[in-house]
Amino acid sequence: MRRQIFLFLFVFILPGMVISPAGAATPEAEAQGKVAADLLADGKCPMALAAAEKAIDLDPASGTPWNTRGSALHCLGRNEEALESFVIALDLDPDLTIAEQNYDHVNADLLKGAPLYTPPVDIPVIRNSSIAYDGELGYTSPGVPTGSWALQKDGHAVFFHNGRTITLTGVRIAGCRYGKGGGQVRIEIWDRNFTVLSSDTIPYDQVPLPAVDDEAACLETSSWVDTGLPGHDVNGDFYLVLFTGSGPASQKEPGIDIVYGTPTDAKTSFLVSTSPNRIAAKKIGSAGYRAEEIDWMIRVLYTEPHSPAAGTTPAPEAPAEGRTVSSPGMVPDGELPVEEPLQSPAPGPAGIAASLAVAVSWSVFRK
Repeated sequence: MRRQIFLFLFVFILPGMVISPAGAATPEAEAQGKVAADLLADGKCPMALAAAEKAIDLDPASGTPWNTRGSALHCLGRNEEALESFVIALDLDPDLTIAEQNYDHVNADLLKGAPLYTPPVDIPVIRNSSIAYDGELGYTSPGVPTGSWALQKDGHAVFFHNGRTITLTGVRIAGCRYGKGGGQVRIEIWDRNFTVLSSDTIPYDQVPLPAVDDEAACLETSSWVDTGLPGHDVNGDFYLVLFTGSGPASQKEPGIDIVYGTPTDAKTSFLVSTSPNRIAAKKIGSAGYRAEEIDWMIRVLYTEPHSPAAGTTPAPEAPAEGRTVSSPGMVPDGELPVEEPLQSPAPGPAGIAASLAVAVSWSVFRK
């Protein structure tokens, strides 16, 4: 049924984007509407929803972006909200027959037993009490868990802003394990210039992710788990890189999937390659996300230096308050040249992709 809705979106909505009931749509609103439609057609439903809501802000009198919003909500299993969006689309533009067709399709799904609302995947946290830490570093964004991805040769990498000296004592990752047999995870810390600061090799059985028989079930069964590090001092910004050496799930080889979330504007999650160390330009997931479009669900656990008085027991200091900072670029100054990521045909005027931006904060999570 969703495939039919996407087809209607292309056949009817895009030609109808030129004129709205209030008059001619602005070029920016028209381009933003096309961005939303293209994302939806690619299966990037959370991003399509954010883009459609931006198009609504730009042209609130048009029914077309409301119809796109309804299709994105239906894709995400939020059927009650989808129906409301289609009703608003028809109120604004009674001649928008695609919105009426989409309303009928969602209604038919509900009559067949589809839920009114499917909540986002809730990933539980399984903490390792043997790992000492004062806080947790990670990005917060309005994104939701969207999928998972395994890598055989390349690495999952997250760039962390850090303005002080801390000791990394562990890694917290969300994902799952699949296949038979063992394997090893290599956890590396790189500086801004991709120089390796530390490298630890850990057997799969020390990364207590839930096991799945079918890799497709990873997202629904994944957990956040903690894996200890021997303690590495870091001063300044750094990359945390995971090389999981995952084999093809289709051949029953062992591997680890890391969960990712969308949408995001952090631009701090990457695929990386070695020899030389660099950012890799490859697509992620069945929908073909670019790395800058997703957030790897990878965080680091750390302790801070304590200065106890003589003869006293050190007391953990409270982590610094969360702060909002600018997102780092793909290539910090002075780093190796980076191959440009694969690009889809431009959806509209330059800068349209930037209009998808959502607020992203760099946070220190307290224990």
